[in-house]
Amino acid sequence: MRIHPLLLLVVIGVKSKGLFDFKTDTLDNFNGGRRLLASGSLRTLTDILRQLKFPIPKVGPASNMYKLKWSAKLEHKAFVYGENKSSFPDLEFQSFKYDGLVGFQWPGVLGEVISKILGPLLPHKVFRDILDSFINILESLLMAIILAVNYPKDLPVADDVNLGATEALFAHRYEIGCYTKIVYSICFMEPSRNGGYLYHFGVPCSNCSTHCEFFEDDNGFIEEGDLCVPPETESNATAALEVKQERIESNGSFCSVFPLMLIALISTCLQKFY
Repeated sequence: MRIHPLLLLVVIGVKSKGLFDFKTDTLDNFNGGRRLLASGSLRTLTDILRQLKFPIPKVGPASNMYKLKWSAKLEHKAFVYGENKSSFPDLEFQSFKYDGLVGFQWPGVLGEVISKILGPLLPHKVFRDILDSFINILESLLMAIILAVNYPKDLPVADDVNLGATEALFAHRYEIGCYTKIVYSICFMEPSRNGGYLYHFGVPCSNCSTHCEFFEDDNGFIEEGDLCVPPETESNATAALEVKQERIESNGSFCSVFPLMLIALISTCLQKFY
């Protein structure tokens, strides 16, 4: 007997925020890094380090950097790949190939879990804010290290060079999907490397096949952003993916529905603190 979709909505809660903001936070982090690279904001710092004889590659600006969007197909592939993997990451931060895609490891939701568990136990909002700020700083530092470890020193990059999470900085890619194992996540993107160049140097968002992103500033004025809006259609690699359709079935017993009820109860309780 199949569980009626309406029952699932009632159990989980239509208006429930959910335990984690994983998808939103992951996209924000990746697009924040891509926006920083595309804008050329890091160029001054890297130029100074290069003058001091540090072996730092040139970083930005990029004329063709797309804004990433979430792909449910890639997320599903990440789930299939990572479901039975270890709960702890490979510290070598290597990328890998799977089913015609390229994958890499990324921080999970451990920081958010810690915040949601310890936050309600702290006596004052000030302490909760300090905890969140501390976790955010640690996560940002970890993300920067993971991206920097395999950032290429020379371009173009050969197809056999392992780039780890730097795979997320190829400007022409615009889809990503990840599955989190709490401590770490597994992310997939389409594998093409654009001839070995992460991006084209030039004025930000001046070489787009679509158009630039736009923002409204504090004064209500519309400003042009540094990233290109992603195409509405899927990339060729994503469109070619075959995703197995799965059904949730139940024998109608209370035990089969109880885990969903427990998740909904925990989610509802946690929301009262936020």
